[in-house]
Amino acid sequence: MLRAYIDDSVSNTGDRRLVLAALIQREATWAAFEVDWQRALAEPPAIAYFKMAEAQNRRDQFKGFSEKERNRKVHALANIVARHAPWGFHASVSTTDYRELVEPTAPFPMRTPYFLLFYAIAFGVARMHEALSISEPCDFIFDQLSGLDKKTLPMLNDMIATSGGSWGSQISGSVRFADDKDEVAIQASDLLAWLIRREGDGPLPPGCDGLMDKLVIYGVNRFTDVDREWLVRISAGFSEIPGADSVDKQGWREIIPIWEGGHAKALNDAVIAAGLYPPED
Repeated sequence: MLRAYIDDSVSNTGDRRLVLAALIQREATWAAFEVDWQRALAEPPAIAYFKMAEAQNRRDQFKGFSEKERNRKVHALANIVARHAPWGFHASVSTTDYRELVEPTAPFPMRTPYFLLFYAIAFGVARMHEALSISEPCDFIFDQLSGLDKKTLPMLNDMIATSGGSWGSQISGSVRFADDKDEVAIQASDLLAWLIRREGDGPLPPGCDGLMDKLVIYGVNRFTDVDREWLVRISAGFSEIPGADSVDKQGWREIIPIWEGGHAKALNDAVIAAGLYPPED
């Protein structure tokens, strides 16, 4: 069984781009990774968990660290990622464009760009695995503090189970949310998401040289960046789904208990018909 651990990073400048990054490996490799990661966290100066935003700003877990100590700790953790060699996929979208173009026509909870990027991650990983001739099922574990509404979990799992398209046979496994302190591989995905997002804002800060090379397997990793033109298509697609924009938060919560009865396939079919799957890489 494969596991994809996913975390996010969002920019507060420019088009306020949201990045979701996934790191993928087999369960046995992740188990060994956790032992090495916990050991590196405990190396002096010790930290209880890792978040790149805290490291960069030397606050919370990194409060009192010198720049040299901070850089040494971050690179030590990145070296562990490189040692266990997970492959990766990331997806991004401008939250500014999404709120302008998609929110007005989308049903809840698709008014959040996180939902679109869930699609992009799931189907992007499926296409990547198809290209790599990987047929093992893959579980998707999201940070519990991500922007996805956890009450949509039955729907997300049913969307995985009822997916079609040319990559349908590659979509398998399940979706769940986890605390990054319990599933430490999410902390590694946090580092990758931060680097990708920060690189989009401009040159990486001092001390970050070489980090991306330790987290990315060039020629294997894939990505989907959803552009404005595609968001226009998504908005038009939602407009063709009767009553989509009238489904509010309360109405959606009332639908959730009956979702597992096959309702996900109906919405999936509508989404497919509207052309809302992520573009090809």
